[in-house]
Amino acid sequence: MTVAFPAYFNDPRRKADLIARLTAADWSRLDDLEHGWRTPDEPSAGWAAPLHQASGFPASILYLAAALFRSLAPDRRGRFLVLLFDAAEVGADLSEVADTFLAALTGQTLAECSLPVTEYPQVLERALQQEPSLDPESCAELLIATLAAA
Repeated sequence: MTVAFPAYFNDPRRKADLIARLTAADWSRLDDLEHGWRTPDEPSAGWAAPLHQASGFPASILYLAAALFRSLAPDRRGRFLVLLFDAAEVGADLSEVADTFLAALTGQTLAECSLPVTEYPQVLERALQQEPSLDPESCAELLIATLAAA
């Protein structure tokens, strides 16, 4: 059984509010996005939990976004997140976006990419190291395109 993750909980106002907040954020002072997912018993110091609660995006997408965010040049980070969250249509089922992205990146099947969420950044990192034609910017564009296609 697959759990559905409708983007923005089917609420266009949630999307508009989140995009406005992302656009206004000071990305030079952003805490590590992954902190809220790696330390679930502690209060979140980053944006992972608020982004999850505001967007309805599954943790798997946020783990990948956090890993890509750290890999991008500082001047590209905020723009990446705005484009990523803007790409999702309100109500789109995002449950397979991360697996679809990893399958396209690694040349595996969706079933082979169905891993624990905490392993997604390592798979992304290995793919970036093993494939010289891949770079964080192209991976960010692929994640955005995969999200837009959901």
